[in-house]
Amino acid sequence: MAPFDIAPEDREMLIEAIEELGDQVPLAIMLAANGDTIDQVSASGNALDRIALDLVPRYCEQPEKLKCFLARFCEDRPAIEAAPQLKALLAKVSQHVAMAPELALTRLSQSKDPEVQKLIAGAHEDLLKVEGRLLTLTNCKLLHDKLHSVQTETYEEIQRAALAADELSLAELANVATQADRIADFYAEASDLLLALGRATQIANPAWLANVQSVLDLLRRAKLRSDVRAALFRLRTVLRQQLPRFDDAIVETADKVPFELAVKLLRQVAKLPLARNFAATIEGAATQLDDVTRELKATIALHRAWQAVDGEVWELERLLLSTGSQLPASESAQNWQQIDLSWPWIKQLLADARQGQAQANVELDGALADVDAAMAGKDADRAPLAAALSGAIRKIRLGFVAVDKALKGQCVRISALREPILALVEDGDGN
Repeated sequence: MAPFDIAPEDREMLIEAIEELGDQVPLAIMLAANGDTIDQVSASGNALDRIALDLVPRYCEQPEKLKCFLARFCEDRPAIEAAPQLKALLAKVSQHVAMAPELALTRLSQSKDPEVQKLIAGAHEDLLKVEGRLLTLTNCKLLHDKLHSVQTETYEEIQRAALAADELSLAELANVATQADRIADFYAEASDLLLALGRATQIANPAWLANVQSVLDLLRRAKLRSDVRAALFRLRTVLRQQLPRFDDAIVETADKVPFELAVKLLRQVAKLPLARNFAATIEGAATQLDDVTRELKATIALHRAWQAVDGEVWELERLLLSTGSQLPASESAQNWQQIDLSWPWIKQLLADARQGQAQANVELDGALADVDAAMAGKDADRAPLAAALSGAIRKIRLGFVAVDKALKGQCVRISALREPILALVEDGDGN
C-alpha cells in the first residue's frame, strides 16, 4: 500500500495532539509520513476529533485519498488492537470532509488578506441572496418540524381523550389542559416563525393560525368528550392542510438556493496567490459544494416524482374506502372499476420514480406483486384485492417517507452553511 504523503510538520502535529492527552488508550496508527510510522501512541475520542479537524482542511484537495488510506488500513490490519480507534478516526475524517464548504467559508470570513476581503465585498449582494434563501429554508423546516411534533405528540393525546365512550375523568381533564398548553406554545412559536417568513414567501400567510386558536379555545373550555372531539377534528384539518404545504415550501426553497454564487466566490479566491494549503482548501470546498448542489437537485427531482405517486395513492385510498357494503351496488362497482383503471397508471408512476434509486425495495416489490395477483384472480369476492391494495399503499408511503427523510437530512446539511455566509455578509457590511 502506497504511503499517504503527510508533511513533516503535520506528523509532528499528530504526535503532539495525541501525546498531550492524559487518557492512555493504546492506538497503533500508521499514518505513513515520509515512509516513517507513528506507532504505539495514545489517544482518546477527543484526540480523534482534533486530528481529523486538523488534517482535513490541510489536505482538502485530496480528502478522499485520506479517507481511502484510513479505510484500507482498517481492512488490511483487522486484528490489531487499534482497529476500533482507526475506524473512529475514519468516521471523524468523513464528518469533517462533509463540512469542508462550511469550514472554507468560515476561514474566508476570518481572512485578513486585502484581496480576499475585496472579493468578499464584491460578492456582497450574491451572498445576501444565498443567506436569505437559507434563512427561509431554516424557518420553513422549523415550522414543519413543530407541526410534525404536534401531530405525533399532542394530536395523539387529544385523540385518546376524544374517542373513549365514558365521561372525562379528572386525570383526562388535566391531560387535556396540558395539551392545550402545548397548543398555546405552538401558536406562539408558529406566529414568530411566520412573521420571520413574512417577507420571504407566500407560505407565510398566517390565516390558518385562527384555526389553531379555535383548537386552543375548544380545549380550554372542554368539559365533555364531544368538546375534545370537536378540537380533535379541527386540529386534524390544520395538520392535513399545513404539513403538506410546508413540506412543499421546504422543497421549493431548497431548490432555489443559489449555491452557484457561493461557488463562484470560492473559485475566485482560490485563484489568488495565497498559501498553497489555503488555496487548496478553498478549491476543494468549491468542488464539494458543487457536488452537494447536484446531489440536492437529484433528491428534489426524486422527491417530486414520489409526490406524484403519493397524490394518486391518496385518491386510490379514497376509492378503496368508498367500496364498502353501505354503498349501493352500482356505486361500489363504479369505484372498483376506477381502481382497476388507475392501478396500471400508479405502477407506471412508481416505476418512473424508482428509476432514480439504486437500492432495491423487496417488500414494496412483493406488495405490488400481491396486488397484481389479486387483480388477475378477482371474482365476486373483492376482499383479497382490498387487503392487497391496503398493504401496497402502506409500502408505497413508507418508500416516500424514506425519500422525504433523505431530502430533509440534506436540507439540514445545507442550512449549516448559513452562519459562515452570514459572517461574510457582515464582513461586507463592515461590521
